[in-house]
Amino acid sequence: MSKSQYVQSAIVLFCVMMFDKGDGGMNQKQTVAIISLGCAKNTVDSEMMCGALATAGYRISTNVAGADFVVINTCAFIDQAKEEAIDTIMATVAEKEAGNVGGIIVAGCLAQGYSRDLRAAVPEIDAIMGTGAVGQIVAVVEAVRRGERPICDGRTTGQPADLPRLRLGPPFSAYLKIAEGCDNRCHYCAIPNLRGPFRSRPRHELVVEAIRLANQGAVELNLIAQDITRYPDLIGLLDDLQQIETLRWIRLLYAHPDRVGPELLDYIARAPKICPYLDIPVQHADRSVLQAMGRSGEKDDLLALVERARAIIPNVVLRTTLLVGFPAEGVREFDNLLSFVRQARFDYLGVFTYSPQPGTPAWSLGDPVPAQVKEERRQIVMSLQAGISQERWKRWRNQEVDVLVETVWRHPEQGSRLRGRMAGQAPEVDGKVFARAKRPVGSGEMVQVTIENSSQFDIYGVVK
Repeated sequence: MSKSQYVQSAIVLFCVMMFDKGDGGMNQKQTVAIISLGCAKNTVDSEMMCGALATAGYRISTNVAGADFVVINTCAFIDQAKEEAIDTIMATVAEKEAGNVGGIIVAGCLAQGYSRDLRAAVPEIDAIMGTGAVGQIVAVVEAVRRGERPICDGRTTGQPADLPRLRLGPPFSAYLKIAEGCDNRCHYCAIPNLRGPFRSRPRHELVVEAIRLANQGAVELNLIAQDITRYPDLIGLLDDLQQIETLRWIRLLYAHPDRVGPELLDYIARAPKICPYLDIPVQHADRSVLQAMGRSGEKDDLLALVERARAIIPNVVLRTTLLVGFPAEGVREFDNLLSFVRQARFDYLGVFTYSPQPGTPAWSLGDPVPAQVKEERRQIVMSLQAGISQERWKRWRNQEVDVLVETVWRHPEQGSRLRGRMAGQAPEVDGKVFARAKRPVGSGEMVQVTIENSSQFDIYGVVK
């Protein structure tokens, strides 16, 4: 991992002006850099660690090099994520050996699942924190300052209620983590082992946090959890969040297909601030593969769900995630999956290749599908989906849509240009809107764009 990637991963916005404690505290000149890897749920954890440290008087640095401490918040969902985490750790160790950084603290899923292995293999790591130890970050840093080498677990600990968040992204878009852990126990997934059982956060606590985020400038709120549809009285929570006046968009991410019912679809269709968007990771469509995965349903059930969502929610945008190369997937099962992709016609679709994870029920099945075959299947699905997505996005041409502006720049010949997202595009994972603007526009502003054209993932237009 290059130094520039470190800087990009570790950038923390508004840190000094929001949390600088002045010259009075012993920690005032101690700096901490955060490298946040993995999913949006990890990002929220990183923001909370940054907030706790800044409140305690530490400075959050925009550079890894020169930091007194580096916190690496890791992912371990699949082998590729583990490899990225290990590469990042070893590159940070090299910085430490060169005298460019002080203490190294490894947090998150890799730390939770492999704490003893990490300590034995990489003695340069000063502290290891499991997924539930977010609230202990200040104590851990101070222990390292004293020369201690703590290992903190806390897998089943919930998110601390009043831990401040120091945002790692733009102020106008925020994630709200409504629960931690998972009870689904899909046979391929290590998340329950790494994050513990499902624990929902109290509704009033989430509303308070959402108000705080809105007061800091958030107009878009993305609800996340391992499975948001397990949240008790999700619709009641959405009702509360819609009352926050300055919020414009509320988006639902990671909805389990078994629990996306007519009541939720009807609510999304009539609720003015809920984005007409659903991320429903179905993983596969062949009955035998789904059963081997520990999941229910089959192709016809999933197609019925897609059809129902489109019938109830006007212009709904649907995203899904698939897993190819699972031990039960042969040629027939893969062909069945391709048939499903052709019929479902998702707007956005991502594909992972299966990697066996220790401690999961599928571990005993081995890894019979060759890596090359897995990758070929992934590419076949993505190639198929590319054509579907390109065709799906044509339906937006000549329509007027609200767009949340992310970036603005000046084109030498065409005036102001902007990049943003419409309500059917989630941050980080989906496509973008690119538009020309004759009037000044700014990041975080909501503008109306007339769509003129589209490509495989993105759409193009002009500000009205």
